[in-house]
This record gives sequence, C-alpha cells and structure tokens, in this order.
Amino acid sequence: MITEDDEKKLRDKIRKSLDQLEDKDPSLLGTGERPAEDPERASHLEKIVADETDKYFEEKGLKKHISSSGRVYWLTPEEEQGWERHHVHRRKKKKKTRHSLTRKEILFYVFFFLSALIIIIVLFRTTVI
Repeated sequence: MITEDDEKKLRDKIRKSLDQLEDKDPSLLGTGERPAEDPERASHLEKIVADETDKYFEEKGLKKHISSSGRVYWLTPEEEQGWERHHVHRRKKKKKTRHSLTRKEILFYVFFFLSALIIIIVLFRTTVI
C-alpha cells in the first residue's frame, strides 16, 4: 500500500495535471506514474486517479457518461440532453426498421393473393360467358 503522504502528493499531482488539461481531451489524462509492481498498489493508485478525476469534473459541473463501448465522456447538462435525445431518436429509428417476414405473414399474403386471383378468374369467366 502507499502512505498517506504519498497519496496526498499523488492527489495534488493529479489535480495539477487536470488543471493543465482543462481545455483538452480528458482521455489524455495521466499521472506520469509508472505501473506499480504490486497489484494492490496499482489498483489503489487507479482508484485514487479515478476518484480525483470524478471530483474534478463534478466540481466543474460536468456529468459522467459512459458509452456502450466503455469510453468515458464528461458532458455539460446541455450536451447530456442532446445525447439523450440522440439515443431516444436512435431507439425509435431501430423500431421502425423492416424485419423479415414470419411464416404467418407469408401464409397470410399467399392466401390473400390466391383469394384475389380466384375472385378475378371467377369474375372474368362470368362476364365473358
């Protein structure tokens, strides 16, 4: 594990790097630390970085959004509303897509077509004779 003093220094370092990257892409964020050899230490460091990043962007008034591919986006409330509208529109659009015909639908159309054909043939024969 890491000491409280090391953790405080790491948190300060993360804060400074976040301040420097305020106008840049959040995916570029990093601590500059090399991966620790101890898995517990590495997971602890990752939690600290994630915690500080979350706090930083929440203080800026941004909301965390994780896409279906796992990417993390920090959105303003306006962007978040736009994102929601986009996804609602996509869901509606998917519902309207044409699907392949089921067996019942095929039988219905065949029956309808044959019935119409028989009616036309009967009407044609009765009017011609």
